[in-house]
Amino acid sequence: MRGVAIILIAAVFGAGASAQPRVVEKPRFGIESNLDLYPQNTAKAAFESAIKLLENKRYDYFLAHVLDPELLQAKILDRAQKLEAEVEADLVKRRDEQRLHPEKVNTRDKLSFQPQEFAASVRDEAVARSFKYVVRDLQTQLGEYPENLKIFRKLQSEGQVADSGTAAVFTHKDIPGKGVYLKNNGKRWYLEDKQVDDAKPTTEK
Repeated sequence: MRGVAIILIAAVFGAGASAQPRVVEKPRFGIESNLDLYPQNTAKAAFESAIKLLENKRYDYFLAHVLDPELLQAKILDRAQKLEAEVEADLVKRRDEQRLHPEKVNTRDKLSFQPQEFAASVRDEAVARSFKYVVRDLQTQLGEYPENLKIFRKLQSEGQVADSGTAAVFTHKDIPGKGVYLKNNGKRWYLEDKQVDDAKPTTEK
């Protein structure tokens, strides 16, 4: 899964993240952002936040807020569509149980018999399950390749950084084929799903 594979390139310990103004925004996949603890106002800050999250096993936050949101959204929706039939069957069964035992159902969890509202519940649940599966996949993949952390730290501590202001890449001359790419969407920095050959540094620091 390429969207998850980026983590095997991206988990590098950046240094010296600077403060970022507080931004109030809606949770993504049920997870609220914390830009004070995990700033993304610079490429370096986003990089540091990424490794901090991965080391703390906060895979859900990493995926929801640090990985390229367009990439994640596309993968989540694609997987959710494949889950909708399974989810619909589960929710129909749950709705029938709620009808038989209405006293056991919280108003917030009650499923509607109105077709459009029920279909919306199916889509929401499919997305939620899809996200959980992607989080699980990421955790599994990182567990299978723990040795990559040494490479990632070397990329950060000894590598070259190219930053154009809207895109950045961390590479190392002795580690061909591996690198970390980030992009700025005008609000904050995110990690991209790119390989070293996909782009070339433009400004070295």
